[in-house]
Amino acid sequence: MAVEFNSAASLGINTGAPNFSLLLEKITASELNRLKPDEGLKAKYEIGFASWKEVKGLLEDVKLTSETFLDRVTFNKKIATSSDPEIVTATADITAVPGTHPIVVDKMALYHQIGSQRYASADSIIGKGEFLIGLLDERPLVITIDDTNNTIQGLMDAINNEKIDISASIVELDKTDTPFQLILTSKRSGSEGRIIVDFNLLGGEPPLFLHRNNQPTRWYFAPRVGDLYDQAEDLTGSSSALPLISGEFVGDDDIDINFTVLNSGRIGVTENLTIAWQDTEDRSGTIKLGKYDYSPGDAIDVVDGVQISFQGGELVINDTFKIKANSENFNFFSTNTPPTINKPSTWQRQTTASGSPMIEGVYTGEDDDSYQLTVRKGGVIGVTEDLILDYISDNGEKGSINFGLGYKPGTKLTIGSGLTLSMQEGILQTGNESSFDVEPDIPSSYWWLFSDGNNPDRNSLFSKPLTWEGEKINSVGKDDNYDPRSRKSNAKKIIVGDYNLDEDKRYKFTVKGDGRIGVNTGLYLEWEDDKGKKSGTLEVGAGYKPGSALVFDGGLMLQLLDGYAFDNDYFYVDAFSPTIQPAQDAEVRVGVTETRQGGLKVVSSTNDMKNAIQGVTLHLHKAEDKLVTITIGEDREKVKEAIRSFVEAYNKALIYMKEALKYDPKTKISGPLQADNTLADIQDELRKILVDAIPGLPIDANTLPYAGININKDALIVFDEEMLDERLIADFERVANIFRNYAASNNSGIVYVNSRHSTEPSGNIGYEVDITQAAGKGFFRSEPINGPTIILPGQDQYIVELNGRQSSLITIDSGAWSVKQLANEIKKQIKKDDALKNIEYTVSVRNNRLILESGTYGEKSTANIRPVENINLAFTKGEIIAGKDVKGTINGHQADSSGRLLVGNKEFKEGGLQFIVTLTDAQITDKIEGNAIFSVGKGSIVNNYLDGQLKKSTGPVDTTIDNVGNHIQNLEDSLASQASRIERKRERLVKQFSRAESRISELKSQQMAFTNQGL
Repeated sequence: MAVEFNSAASLGINTGAPNFSLLLEKITASELNRLKPDEGLKAKYEIGFASWKEVKGLLEDVKLTSETFLDRVTFNKKIATSSDPEIVTATADITAVPGTHPIVVDKMALYHQIGSQRYASADSIIGKGEFLIGLLDERPLVITIDDTNNTIQGLMDAINNEKIDISASIVELDKTDTPFQLILTSKRSGSEGRIIVDFNLLGGEPPLFLHRNNQPTRWYFAPRVGDLYDQAEDLTGSSSALPLISGEFVGDDDIDINFTVLNSGRIGVTENLTIAWQDTEDRSGTIKLGKYDYSPGDAIDVVDGVQISFQGGELVINDTFKIKANSENFNFFSTNTPPTINKPSTWQRQTTASGSPMIEGVYTGEDDDSYQLTVRKGGVIGVTEDLILDYISDNGEKGSINFGLGYKPGTKLTIGSGLTLSMQEGILQTGNESSFDVEPDIPSSYWWLFSDGNNPDRNSLFSKPLTWEGEKINSVGKDDNYDPRSRKSNAKKIIVGDYNLDEDKRYKFTVKGDGRIGVNTGLYLEWEDDKGKKSGTLEVGAGYKPGSALVFDGGLMLQLLDGYAFDNDYFYVDAFSPTIQPAQDAEVRVGVTETRQGGLKVVSSTNDMKNAIQGVTLHLHKAEDKLVTITIGEDREKVKEAIRSFVEAYNKALIYMKEALKYDPKTKISGPLQADNTLADIQDELRKILVDAIPGLPIDANTLPYAGININKDALIVFDEEMLDERLIADFERVANIFRNYAASNNSGIVYVNSRHSTEPSGNIGYEVDITQAAGKGFFRSEPINGPTIILPGQDQYIVELNGRQSSLITIDSGAWSVKQLANEIKKQIKKDDALKNIEYTVSVRNNRLILESGTYGEKSTANIRPVENINLAFTKGEIIAGKDVKGTINGHQADSSGRLLVGNKEFKEGGLQFIVTLTDAQITDKIEGNAIFSVGKGSIVNNYLDGQLKKSTGPVDTTIDNVGNHIQNLEDSLASQASRIERKRERLVKQFSRAESRISELKSQQMAFTNQGL
């Protein structure tokens, strides 16, 4: 402590003692010299105080790093990696189980999106009335359409102004006359986001979001090798394209319109396919139906508002059909009859032209001859590949001609003896036959050679059209008009039901077996869609009642009427959807084989899938038929970082303590805390903690060296990171248990959660855990609800209770509600309620019962739905089941419990030991359910020890620091007191000298006065 004194340099002038100041300083210095022992002791204490403060900080760092081992996340955190992050990534929580999971992402969750028909503008009128819109299993919202919003734009705005999970937009698709389309998009992904639309609008063109399907195509016949009636695939010999009539007749007089096929081919496939038309008023025109002219299904204007379309099929040259159109009819006795367009007549076959052969030439043979023509393989002349006709004569002329692909109808081909054969455009049936006779040129003078006895001149000039015999036109009439030997299916087909899938599909139906519908055994149809997604079989033989509806896919059903079906004949059914994007759930198969087969299918309404792998959330990015491996592993880097931080903190503290305690006998220099027993005890105890084995762990893995951590001769930790890596990979659990507190349970339904500092290890015997009651959730289950629930005005207010908390008044609009709609409405209301929105719960429908279930377990878990008034509705009547806490004992002592958590009684050594019990009542027996060996890891041991050493005010570290601080304070007080005493003494001497100086000065003044007076 420095002491400063006032200067006394001027003293001694009058007394003649000028060295008084020097004397005073010597006196003061002598007094101050007596303070030096205390000042030295104080300095020593101050160094010790600072050293203990440093020790405390370092030990606090060790304690802090040891607490990392007590955090469950340190050893339980899991890392999920994906072999293909472009398809799926994953995150894992602490409940995930390490392992590998091969998966395939089959589908992504999609937001439902549908489009209307096309409009000329956004201001197109849609009519007035009601437009209903909502999501699947939710009660639809009713939007009123009036003069203010009866356009596409107005409807879009009205939808977007409502608080519903659907958005509306208008897109301009192209630059055609009708480029605008209303698009509805769900805001909720998955199947639960499916949009449902209905309307009752008059006076405009309401937006249609309709599914539709066509009736089946004609039968396509399979080739039957060696059959007399063998026929090329897809050929019938008569027109099969079904004409469909649309439009509104605006003519003043009734008319007939006759249609004639000008050349053969397929609708939308064959080039330059044309039909001519002519009406009874002598108007005419042509319709182009070829590959580059027509898209099947498009309506084409004919005359006076009459429109015609073809979905597809086959046209044969010169076949005809007719349409009658009637004008508006006026009379005095009833209302006027509106104009009508009658259904088209059936196709009429013109036999004089299609496929007709023509024989021409000059016969050069010497004898009469007869030729036989036979169609070996039929087809369309000039179109079908390898359309073969064989010819043979009695005189041995024979050969084959190909009238198929490359042949130009009308071209003459030589068949020998000066004769040619040509074919008109059309179709030849396999097995068709024709014959003709020829005679050589005979002069009239050889009259006796004429078989009829006449003798006109005869020559061999030959030009003769032939007709075919044996032609089999497919008939769909009664069985007595049908020859089953033709082996061509003729059963009439009808599609009923409403198509409901979200994509366009073409279904192919193929006959398996031969016979009559509903009669022959082993007769069935195989069907498949063109997406390769679905297929099945329909039994149509013995036991099937013709006309019965058979369900196959997408809400569609097939009816087959009486008739025949033959093996491998087939037909198609086309179905169409307004869907732009389907309301699709995500689908993942978990546990697939290396060939991507099998696996457990898991479905989710979102692309963040939480229920596929325990403790793992899959984040789906795209669907692809590719095997992806999700690997769940421990976060070894986090463990290594925790150990590394602890080692660094421990070594830093031990090095400092060692320096503070050391004494060098050579230099006789000691550390600031040399011989401090408290610090030496702490150092020894920490070293002992790290060296000692952990009770309850296997002998070969109960000390730090197993984890690559050793204590050297200086008590410092030597950390072998490479060995630690190997151990973490080989046996993560064993390494973790050295550092953490852990209870190894032999029952997967009894899982260790946590423990207290005071929880004692169980040793190798373990703690027995006996469960007497499983935990349960509280729930409300309504009575069965069969049919809609009618909510009347005055019955619309309800209260939902969850875990003892009540919602505000919930209003459910009056009207008819299905049980699923009620469930979804209650779910929506809870989400909006301030009191309940953060509580976990589920609302579901099982066996037509509405179920509200709390998301938590325990006696505080409750659920109920009750009306404000005494209303007798099924969905508010039923059972209220309270939740249950788990019950049981740990180490033979009744444990505390809350929900699924079972906690050891604090009065015993297992006190604070916590387990989550997931066992059900069915899994609980009269026997002990489990045994758990509880061990206390190094982290807890170090933390507990340092917690005691560093305990504020009462711990040894704080006590020592306080004692040293008190010593310093006492010395400071003593030194201050002595300094004050010296100062007072000096001031007293100065005053004494000052008074003496003053007195002498007075005497000198008197002396001078006497002298001046001459005295």
